[in-house]
Amino acid sequence: MALPASGASETGSGGSGGIPKETLDQIEAEATRKSMAKESLEARVQRYQSRSRYRNQSASEAADTARSQFANLISRPAWDPVGVDGANEVLEYIDSFTARVRMAGGRSGVVMSTVPVRTQASDGRLQRVDLSLGDTGDGYVSRNPLVSVALGGEIGDGFVVGPSGISLTPVVEAPKAAGQRLGDKVIYPNAHTDGDWIAAPTGSG
Repeated sequence: MALPASGASETGSGGSGGIPKETLDQIEAEATRKSMAKESLEARVQRYQSRSRYRNQSASEAADTARSQFANLISRPAWDPVGVDGANEVLEYIDSFTARVRMAGGRSGVVMSTVPVRTQASDGRLQRVDLSLGDTGDGYVSRNPLVSVALGGEIGDGFVVGPSGISLTPVVEAPKAAGQRLGDKVIYPNAHTDGDWIAAPTGSG
């Protein structure tokens, strides 16, 4: 692209260093277009490579991939009624819907939930809702939920929700895929060819 020399008559059009503003705008637009094209190409290359990058992984390798590639999903609580991703520390439960918390920065405040933040535990006492998973030997159950949830040891065992025992069984290529607990979630590696399932309880089941 030819540019006018410094001092040319075009400087009167608002350019910098003798370059007209219209020309600068064209240069900037072209640079933006090239940058976007490069990013788009890199994204396409990454998507193409991802088709085979994790092929034929073992169950443990697939779980490690989930931890590394989806760290935010794995580490984020499946359900957190009193704070954003656990940012609030509970100091006191005022009632089953309200808690006094310490927020980021050390300030204290009160959080009100539209659903209970406490529920009756197995010992009959009110305890905080706890969706972390316990291992039953043949599956996983949430420890102190509002709505009971049981996740099968194998994905073909399905999931059972609520006191009425509503059962959900995913249709997968490998129903014998064994679950591995990752925090409050269970991953079923290779439930499909080069594809995994992740299941987690929520406040409503």
